[in-house]
Amino acid sequence: MWSRGMIKLPGAGTPKGDVFPILSRDRLPLFMRNTLKIKRLHHALLGFMAFQKHFKQLSSQPILPFLSAFSFFFCSCMGIEHTGRMPNQVITPFPFAGWNQSLRLTNSLVEVIIVPEVGRVMDFRWSGSSEGPFWINPLLLGKAPNPDSTEWGNFGGDKTWPAPQSAWQQLTGRGWPPPRAFDSMAVMAKIEDNAVILTSPVDPHFGIQTQRRIWLDPDQPVMKIVTRYIKISGAPSRVGIWIITQLDEPVQVYAPIAKPSLYPEGYNKQTDDLPLNFRKTGAFLAMTRNPRTGAKIGTDGTSLLWVGQTDCVRIDSPRIAGLEYPDNNSSAEIWTNPDPLPYIELELLGPLHTLQPGDQITQTNVYTLIKRVESDPDREAARIYNQQ
Repeated sequence: MWSRGMIKLPGAGTPKGDVFPILSRDRLPLFMRNTLKIKRLHHALLGFMAFQKHFKQLSSQPILPFLSAFSFFFCSCMGIEHTGRMPNQVITPFPFAGWNQSLRLTNSLVEVIIVPEVGRVMDFRWSGSSEGPFWINPLLLGKAPNPDSTEWGNFGGDKTWPAPQSAWQQLTGRGWPPPRAFDSMAVMAKIEDNAVILTSPVDPHFGIQTQRRIWLDPDQPVMKIVTRYIKISGAPSRVGIWIITQLDEPVQVYAPIAKPSLYPEGYNKQTDDLPLNFRKTGAFLAMTRNPRTGAKIGTDGTSLLWVGQTDCVRIDSPRIAGLEYPDNNSSAEIWTNPDPLPYIELELLGPLHTLQPGDQITQTNVYTLIKRVESDPDREAARIYNQQ
């Protein structure tokens, strides 16, 4: 059945994570609104479901001509030119690692894997690659989050939590794991123009709903995510947007030192131990992961860099002068996790705001995937930030 502005596949469930990603007619690009007939798309979706139902009957017959014909029909109904090559930006259903409602957002260079069932961006990788630099917990593949668990569902990927963490105990009654709707509940996904919008339930303690708009630059290996907190209900709360990106074991991690910095040494120490091999090198703080103990630092910078064996990931987010930031005024933080889970976190934070019902705040992160060129990671960091 069609409803105003939405398409819902027959058999889809309730908004608790069982809803198929939504395609909104009134938010389609202009060229699609001018050419797309809703009835044609409806028939295409029903035809695709019929094809899935009878696939086993066709499996013993030559089906490539049928697939080709169906692909042409479906793409034409969707307003996508069927030229034999992938359009520059495409969003498609993409079952991933046991999560069947995932989406793949791709351009000609990179692709993003989005998993609404766990409310995360799970990978950011080169187009056609089977894996990328984002860390994904192999023990939780295909699992559903449990908001009532006292153990953290550490799925990996990229997500958002409310800062500061020190406020969680007072507002939620527990200091850990993270607040339910921010971390351990499925989200609703819809397609808007060339972006995927993830919308969370309203968190029962903070009274905040999150929205994350995810899209790719059409011509560069760059992903952009705008995270929005919307205060729906409850007492005023002082909160900032905190974006956490988990990545695989690095060769090195770098934090450019702010100039001038609020901190005499260019950073503030947030755990008893510093990360392994922590040092200053030119314009950067550099470090690696200690397998024996976790460690964290904060900076007043706007960028962080992960350097792997073959690729690098740079994440940028602006800092607004004169505003208060969480964690002793940190706008960029690095956490290195101990064994048995070998990952690090690049964390960018927004300023603190006192939100009342009806208020909204946003934070923009820009993620760039870069092929590694230099054998020396220090030189690679300098090259990426034009410090050579």
